[in-house]
Amino acid sequence: MTDENGEFIITAKNPFDMMTVKVSARLYADKNFSRLDSGATRHELAMTEGAALTGRVLLDDKPLAGVTVGVSAVDRQSGSYLGHFEIGTGTDGHFEFVNLPPNADFNLYTLMSTMKELGSISPRQIHTGKDGETIDAGDLAVVPGHRLAGRVVLSDDQPVPPKTRLLIGREDAWDSTQVTLDPDGNFEVAGIPPGIISVSVRARGYHVSARNLSIDMMNPFRLIGRVDRDITGLVFMLDKGPEERPDYRHIDPEYNQIRNRTLRGAEGAPDHSRDWTVSGRVLDSKTKEPIQKFRVTPGQSDNFNRTGWSSMRAVDGGNGVYKVYISKRVAQPLLKAEAEGYLPGGMEILPQDATNADVVLKKGTGPAGTVTSADGDPILGATVVLLGDDRNEAGLESSGELTVYGNEGAAHKTDIIGNFAFKPVWGMKSLAAASSNGFGVVSLASFATNSKIVLEPYGKITGTLQRTSGPGTNETLDLMFAGVDAPAINLSRQAETGAKGHFTFDRVPSGHLQISSRKMLNGGRFHSWTTEPLQEVDVKPGQTLDVNITAADRAAADTVTVNASQPPEPKAIPGVEVKGVVLLPNGKPASADVALQVEGKYLGLGKGAFNGNGGNDGLMASSAADGSFTLPMYEGAQSVIALNEEGYAQVSLQQLKASPRVTLQKWGRIEGMLRVGRHLGTNEQVVLNAAQTRWPGMNMHRKGRQTNDLAATNSASEVLQPPYFDFNAFLARTDAQGRFVITFVPPGEVTLARLVSAGQNSWTHSPLATVTVKAGETVVTNVGGTGRTVVGKIKFAESPGPGFANAFVQIVSPFSKFIRKAAELKTDEERDALYQSAEFQAATKERRYFSAALQPDGSFSAEDVLPGKYEINFQQRAMIQNGTTHTMFTAPEERTVPAAKDENDDSTVDLGEIVLEKTTMPIPKVAKSER
Repeated sequence: MTDENGEFIITAKNPFDMMTVKVSARLYADKNFSRLDSGATRHELAMTEGAALTGRVLLDDKPLAGVTVGVSAVDRQSGSYLGHFEIGTGTDGHFEFVNLPPNADFNLYTLMSTMKELGSISPRQIHTGKDGETIDAGDLAVVPGHRLAGRVVLSDDQPVPPKTRLLIGREDAWDSTQVTLDPDGNFEVAGIPPGIISVSVRARGYHVSARNLSIDMMNPFRLIGRVDRDITGLVFMLDKGPEERPDYRHIDPEYNQIRNRTLRGAEGAPDHSRDWTVSGRVLDSKTKEPIQKFRVTPGQSDNFNRTGWSSMRAVDGGNGVYKVYISKRVAQPLLKAEAEGYLPGGMEILPQDATNADVVLKKGTGPAGTVTSADGDPILGATVVLLGDDRNEAGLESSGELTVYGNEGAAHKTDIIGNFAFKPVWGMKSLAAASSNGFGVVSLASFATNSKIVLEPYGKITGTLQRTSGPGTNETLDLMFAGVDAPAINLSRQAETGAKGHFTFDRVPSGHLQISSRKMLNGGRFHSWTTEPLQEVDVKPGQTLDVNITAADRAAADTVTVNASQPPEPKAIPGVEVKGVVLLPNGKPASADVALQVEGKYLGLGKGAFNGNGGNDGLMASSAADGSFTLPMYEGAQSVIALNEEGYAQVSLQQLKASPRVTLQKWGRIEGMLRVGRHLGTNEQVVLNAAQTRWPGMNMHRKGRQTNDLAATNSASEVLQPPYFDFNAFLARTDAQGRFVITFVPPGEVTLARLVSAGQNSWTHSPLATVTVKAGETVVTNVGGTGRTVVGKIKFAESPGPGFANAFVQIVSPFSKFIRKAAELKTDEERDALYQSAEFQAATKERRYFSAALQPDGSFSAEDVLPGKYEINFQQRAMIQNGTTHTMFTAPEERTVPAAKDENDDSTVDLGEIVLEKTTMPIPKVAKSER
């Protein structure tokens, strides 16, 4: 609550937290104020009157009085949700909302509890007007609702407890209703609006069974699915036992698709047409005999060191034999097997059917031991976390407490004598413990010989930051664990530099740490930043370490921008729509997702699905039962893309005007073997990209002015730009024979690249090959193995240069001359001519680039570099741009990588010492569309 002067104080847990505040006031619109600095900063929060919304509800063309109309913000994300509001209709069916948040998207609906059997108004999205403006939604006709009927059953054949209630909720509205089950568990609800519906029921001692086909894997207490017709005979099954805990660190790639399928319970047989079938044996490592009782769980991993397990798909096996199903949308499938008295075993498998995925388990138990102080006293209530390979599995808060992310079962509290015990977990590597007394971390290898974790007292870091031009004042510094063996724990430690550059970090754990400074991006808007490593330090237990840091001046927040060449935000064209019909490869109507591809809007392609926020702008839609779709028209629209699990199609707007039919082509598949130099590329990562190079300014110039004619948005000679390929969806890891498989590949030309480490938690792409994929076919290709290992050592002509820890070396085909030339050209036509020239197209097609991580002394080693001429440059991980230029460090002369003498030549190419000079590279201008 505010006082009489409108002032308030909210206490932050951490004095440097960013906070989101929602303000509600009579006669004003609710408003969220995001990412407010805590601490001494005083904020002025300006409220406005908001917008109004009116309309009328009609039933059989007559006013419907006494029903409740609601609006709920479309964006339901925490921190940005604008809320939901309700109002009743008068005798004339009229309703009026006042003081709604302005310029926002809302879903408009009627509440099920007041409509009952009458039906509902058709789901509708509205956009509120400006402050003081009234938007009239017009007459809203009530349409018949759907009927949902079925039975709740317990899998152990026990009767459903008396007075058990079933809750039905809507995903696109802040609306729910509930019914009480009859003695046999039956229910029937009329007037269900069309859309995505959730159904939940609670019975003590039971949880939702995984046999329900529409179980919500991220919220396993409910079913979720689409209701677009009457559904009867739904069997909602509950199993005996505690509720399943989902792993929120890694979302199943099928999650959105499953939510959009027809609501189903346990009444039908599972549909495994979208799954790989994997079977094998689980054996004892010593005897090689089958293990009699075990559980196998499928999962997935990605390049961000995240591992997710689908407990809903887990199966219990016996006599050493199992069969499990893995979604075909998973890029890198995993399996783990668990059995009592054994350590879990796991394996990566190729994304395909398999019959010999055998898992061998070793006997063993989980870690158990004691947490003590440095003096040897047992610690009561210390938090202990079992860590694996994932990054940022846990956090060490400023209070000195450990917290876990997404999986609460990974943390235990010590008892009165400091003891703790864990069940064994797949991938476990180390143990961390913390309390107000201190912090400790041990590897499981060392813990095996001494089952104690000693909490070493926290230390402190004080120091001064000195920039070239003077003290580094008013800077935000961050502290994190550093080094190859750094624990996977996030440190919530920030410090602010004072007027003389002084700073202090309190409650600092002992170990090897990195101090970094934040570089604010985009003029400090949105509180976005990148980090600039300043200095690595070693802190001993209980030590107060004084650090003096000297660093170059940083760019001012108001001059540092990212993606400075991005085009302006595209605008919708009122009254103009894009319409068509999606067909399956056999010519029948297709149920598919359809998106309008618009210049300046990110549109990502996943495995048979879109990734991106186009749905929030209305740029995505689902086709109707007859395959038809309608999308809004936008300036800069390029094409329409349609897809489902069976196929993919991309057509220009000009093609769509000539024929409204969009026929899907079957997905392709790539299988291959990777070599790195003269060796098999095992345990490497191969990624798929769209073949067409995206270069600032290309395809942005539109010939002719924008009109309401769809054909005017595409020139006859324009090459369609493919969507962005989602990184994790098209990432494959090679097995012990160097083999890899990539599925759900759109027909056409695509490129393969190897993922190369560019330093800690950073990777770049090393191109391998361009392949053409035909619809419904598998391309078999062997890639890599034709280049040479190139080594060298860089130094800067001017000292001091930037640090090596936040950068990598790039060996790239000569291309900088085109960058400079594009930046110097003055007109759109000149830039267009350059991009279409034979010289530029050839250089783009033949462009090669290879990256390598830098060692602390500036040395590097790049593998499988193809023979040719190259430029050598120093590339920072975050490209920071200043106005119309960015700063680079480049070798002034080109270097040549010679071809190998023969097929057995495995020698290294040593480029020696490479002196890099500081150069200012212009940013090519973006051609403005003539609209």
